[in-house]
Amino acid sequence: MLPTACNPELSSLISSTLKLDKSVWLKDLHKLEGLLPFAENAAFRKEWAAIKQRNKERLRRYVQMTLGLEVRTDALFDVQIKRLHEYKVRCLGFL
Repeated sequence: MLPTACNPELSSLISSTLKLDKSVWLKDLHKLEGLLPFAENAAFRKEWAAIKQRNKERLRRYVQMTLGLEVRTDALFDVQIKRLHEYKVRCLGFL
């Protein structure tokens, strides 16, 4: 089972750039190496940055609504999310 898209806009950009369905590159992350030729492509970089900025705006609104905190979207965000269920499954696999 493939994970659900946590970043549908970025997934869409990757899929359209690679000309691959996301189900292909999600199963084989080596396919992402196909993005390397686009690293210096101005249009690709502009769209990538725009997607990141829109995601920061979404996160800023979520933090504001749930925690009542104001965060700046021009700052670097470091967000770490750990799936507890996945962690438990791996630990149980060792037993």
